Amino acid sequence: MAKRAKFIGIIIAFFFLTGCGRKSPPVPPGTLRPMPPSDLRFTITKDGVSLSWEIPVRNTDGSPIFGLKGFEILKASSSSSSSSSHASCASCDAVFSAPIWVPFSGHLTQGERMTYEDYTLKKGIRYIYKVRTVKGLFSKSIYSEPVEFIWYPPLSAITGLTYTKKEDFVILSWNGPAYFSDGAPVMEDELSHISYTVLMRNRVAQGEKAGRWETVKDNLKKDELRLNIKGLKDKKEGAMPINPIKNHEVIFKVFPVFHIGKQEIRGEASEVIAYPDKEPSPPPPKGLIAIKNEDYIELYWDYPELSANIGFWVFRKGPSDIIFRLNSSLIKDTVFKDITLLPAGKYVYWVEAVWVKSGLDRAIESGSALHSISNRVTIEIE
Repeated sequence: MAKRAKFIGIIIAFFFLTGCGRKSPPVPPGTLRPMPPSDLRFTITKDGVSLSWEIPVRNTDGSPIFGLKGFEILKASSSSSSSSSHASCASCDAVFSAPIWVPFSGHLTQGERMTYEDYTLKKGIRYIYKVRTVKGLFSKSIYSEPVEFIWYPPLSAITGLTYTKKEDFVILSWNGPAYFSDGAPVMEDELSHISYTVLMRNRVAQGEKAGRWETVKDNLKKDELRLNIKGLKDKKEGAMPINPIKNHEVIFKVFPVFHIGKQEIRGEASEVIAYPDKEPSPPPPKGLIAIKNEDYIELYWDYPELSANIGFWVFRKGPSDIIFRLNSSLIKDTVFKDITLLPAGKYVYWVEAVWVKSGLDRAIESGSALHSISNRVTIEIE
């Protein structure tokens, strides 16, 4: 009897020691949800889009993430007219394709970013992306906030940036972009979507710290800008001021911006031009066209005032992006034949006008501030 009582006492003590009350179910390893990616961004490129996001380092309970496998990206597309690019919930009814898997390897570091590039986009189509973190089959985060945009490749650089000096002001002028950076021409109904941004900074001597680029004019709808060289804003004419540091030149560059809704796609920046210079750049060649014949490509362009002080270089860029100067010496005419036997592909031509120092044998170096570039034309060889 004493043994039995002793046994019952042990059982009762066991229940008291283990306590009472409801216990939380055990959490199997790998099922604790990670935090979603943060700060999802996109950068439009000539080939598509580059997405990037900050990699999370903690789970939803604040504990460190172990065993991060990668990320799943959801992508949806629709015609650009199907919804507003800034609707309050544009992605709510979007139909997403199967997840895109992006594996992760390495060590987790606070603030580290992951990048994914998508080259399968089509011009004028609206795209939506969102991303989630994956530790395992049953351990995935919620999706990040989406990003949304209408894809157009950036515009090519403007050409023929030059200036005309007047008594109290100068006029910067240029040729607008004729192509997008993927080689597709800018159509007439797309011209109204283009504006320009003009930047300026002081040119300094070698070894000196360069100045900061400052915006002189933003959202400019025409291909010229009047600048007051007195350093004061001309309220009557609306001319912007130039304030060069003593003994320094100022340099300018221009880039085009393509507007679609409230979205702005920045194009390629132009070459720089300096003011004041020893002499202004020559006017750029205008209206370059290319005619494909059976055995050669013939180029024609217009020039306002031909003289002994002006010569032309002709350039061609092929499918491999290698640039060739086609004439070994400057030409005077506004016509040129390229008799090279070219393989299939797209070829881009342009013409540079340059000052010459004495006759046509001593041209000022191409690429200096004293040359001007025509529009570019593309020919496709089949």
